[in-house]
Amino acid sequence: MDVLVMGYYGWNNTGDDAMLYSLLDGLKETLSDVRFNITAASEPFLPGDLDVRIVPPGISPALLMAFLRSSMVILGGGTHFFDYGKTSSRIMRLAQILIMTLTARLTRKRVYFMGVGIERPVHRWSKFLIKNTCRLASKIVVRDSNSMRVLSEMGVNERAELSHDLSFFLKYEKRRRKRGLLGVSAMPYFRIYGGDGKKDELLVRAFADAIRSWLALDDENTARLFIFNGREPNDDRRISMRIAREVNDDRVRVEDYRPDPRETIAAVASCDAFVAMKFHAALFAYLNDVPEIIVEYAAKNRALVEDAGFGRNAIIDLDDVCNGELSGRVEDLYRNPEDYMAARRASEIRGEFPSLSDDLPLEGR
Repeated sequence: MDVLVMGYYGWNNTGDDAMLYSLLDGLKETLSDVRFNITAASEPFLPGDLDVRIVPPGISPALLMAFLRSSMVILGGGTHFFDYGKTSSRIMRLAQILIMTLTARLTRKRVYFMGVGIERPVHRWSKFLIKNTCRLASKIVVRDSNSMRVLSEMGVNERAELSHDLSFFLKYEKRRRKRGLLGVSAMPYFRIYGGDGKKDELLVRAFADAIRSWLALDDENTARLFIFNGREPNDDRRISMRIAREVNDDRVRVEDYRPDPRETIAAVASCDAFVAMKFHAALFAYLNDVPEIIVEYAAKNRALVEDAGFGRNAIIDLDDVCNGELSGRVEDLYRNPEDYMAARRASEIRGEFPSLSDDLPLEGR
C-alpha cells in the first residue's frame, strides 16, 4: 500500500522536520506494509525501519505517479491554511491544496489533514478556497482550539478533531537545564511577509538589547540564538548572526540548524528561559516546561498561549518588540520566571497520537 504525505519538507525547517518525523513515527504503529511517498526538497531526517520514497515538490510526473499509486493522501502538520503575505503566492498554494483534495476524492482516495493549523481568512477568495478544501477532507486533525473555531465559523467542523501539533508526540532525551542560559529564536518577519528586509533591523536591535539586558543581570548568564530555519530565502541564520554581532559578547553563541529535530528540542530543554518568535521554538520550550516569552507575529503563537494557559506577561506583540519593550520583559522573566510558565503543563494534556478513522479499510491492518 502506498501513502502520499505532502507538506513543506526538506527545506531545513526544524518545525516541519519535527512534524514529519513525529507523523511517520506515529503512523508506523498503525499502518503496516506501507510505502510512504513524501514530497520533499531534499532528504529529511526520518525514523528508521520505514519504506520511503522522496518525491520532488511541485507539479511533476513524479508527483503524479506517486499520487496515482497511493490509496491515501495526508497533508502533514503546519499552518497550511492562511491568507496573509503575498496574495498571488497564497492563492496559488491554497488552490493547489484544493485541487489535490478534490482530485483525490474523485479518485476515491482518503484525504487526511493531520495536525494542521487554520487561521481565520479575511478575504472572500481565501475563505472560499479554505472552506471548500476542508469540506472535501475525510478527516481534519487540528492542532489548536483557534483552528477548531475557524472551522466551526465556516460550518465545516463535522469531520474535525482537536489534538496537538504533531511535535507534541516527538520522543527525545531531555538534557539537564543550564542555569542562566537564555534561548532565543528570531526570524526576519518583515522580509518574509512584507518584502522589507530593512525593517528587520528593528528586530535586530530589539533582540540584541534584550540579550544585553539578560547578560547584565549576572556575569554567569549566557545566551544562545537557535536557528530553526537554515535554508534561504526564509532562513533565520542571517538575522541571528546579525543579532549576535550586535551584542558582541563572548557569552552569546549561535546554535545552527540540526537535521535531527530531536537534538534541537533536547537543546532547548537545556535553557533556563526562552524568548521565542518561531512557533516551534515556543512549542519546544513549552514541551520542556521552560519559562518563556512568546512573540505574537501570527495567530498560531496566540493560540499556543491560550491553549497552554500562559499568563499575559508571556506574550508580547510584534509592535511592542519593535518599540523596545522586550528588554524590560526579559529582565522580569529573569526575576519572576514563574509568571512565564504555562498553567497547563504539556505532560498533563498530551493524549494519544491522533488516529485515522476506525472504519478505514486498510491493507495489512
